[in-house]
Amino acid sequence: MSKIISDLENWFSMQCDGNWEHGEGITIETLDNPGWSMKVSLDGTLLQDKSFVPIKRGDPDDVNDTDWIDCYKKDDFFIAYGGREMLEEIIRIFIDWMRENSDTSVWDDKVEKLMRDSRVLKADIKNGLVREKEIRHLYCQICDIPNEHPMKKELFLMLDSIND
Repeated sequence: MSKIISDLENWFSMQCDGNWEHGEGITIETLDNPGWSMKVSLDGTLLQDKSFVPIKRGDPDDVNDTDWIDCYKKDDFFIAYGGREMLEEIIRIFIDWMRENSDTSVWDDKVEKLMRDSRVLKADIKNGLVREKEIRHLYCQICDIPNEHPMKKELFLMLDSIND
């Protein structure tokens, strides 16, 4: 499998939070001219409010033009079309844009604080101090962290272990 497909799978997996994947997602289809289309929902992702400079080259109506491309962002979607040999290229364009616009480091301090708070809460519960309100508050704070952050799933697992 190519690295670019693996990167797309990883981005998709990071978005899957039990809700996003049911109403959002990625659609890749063939076109009859012939070519490819790709539509990526950005709703609830770090990319939702990021700008994308459209990319357009070639002529989709020319059957001899196999490397035409048309990529843009509309509302909460990244939309891309390309010639029959351009699927990997349109995925690469999305992945490059995603990498340039998905810096989660601004959340690192909050994630570290939530990790500490989770450990303290777990210790308190072990000592018989049940704190339901604090568990709910912690859950809400974790929900605010972008799905792209590599520690978000670990935070939820830690929170689940508190209740075990």
